[in-house]
Amino acid sequence: MPIPAINSSSSSAANKINDDEKPRDRTKLNPEDFIKLFMAQLQKQDPMKPTDSGAILEQMSQISSIQSSNEMSKSMANLATSLNSSLASTQLFQATQLVGKKVVVQSHISPLVEVTPAKDDKPAVELMTGSISVPKGAMDITVTIKDDKGNKVAEIHRGSSTADGVKDFEWDGMGDDKVQRNAGFYQITASATVNGQSVDLPTAGTFQVQSVALDPQKGVMFNLDGIGGVPASSVIKML
Repeated sequence: MPIPAINSSSSSAANKINDDEKPRDRTKLNPEDFIKLFMAQLQKQDPMKPTDSGAILEQMSQISSIQSSNEMSKSMANLATSLNSSLASTQLFQATQLVGKKVVVQSHISPLVEVTPAKDDKPAVELMTGSISVPKGAMDITVTIKDDKGNKVAEIHRGSSTADGVKDFEWDGMGDDKVQRNAGFYQITASATVNGQSVDLPTAGTFQVQSVALDPQKGVMFNLDGIGGVPASSVIKML
């Protein structure tokens, strides 16, 4: 006797039946379970001592409350998802307003940019800007600038600090050897003397925003010229 072929449709149907027959977690009761228990209780009650009508109403109220609670939980979950999506879209829209502008972000590099091109006998005007996070009581705050090979180019002294905060710095591209450096990216480090000891300080560079994106885990991301994508939380200030 020939055996009939099993096509994809019958296979899918079989899989569906198997999925439907999978046992669910019996340690958890859903509203349908409560209704079945309630009906069984009514059917098996003692005719001579029927369940009090008040108790019946109370149990029905509890079942209704459970169903309402489940529906409310689903509604709140859907609302939270919608709000999160809406908030992310709003943040992304606001972030797009910064495309083409400059932001200061935590970094160990910063660009020396040409702010005024050379013209006639006048050389180009170049500038690097950045920031340092300084603690209270920091003395001899120094920013060291190095080229891409790690050679020291210049030092900038920013005095002392009387309170926790941020100190800005600028560099015009002139090296300590009186040679003007070309525009490009340079390494920046900072140090200071605190309580008689030399400590390293966090630095930040100034970058132009090329584009923005939304990362499901990190939120709004800025694509910055020279360093790529950084989270919005790394931005110290917007210029």
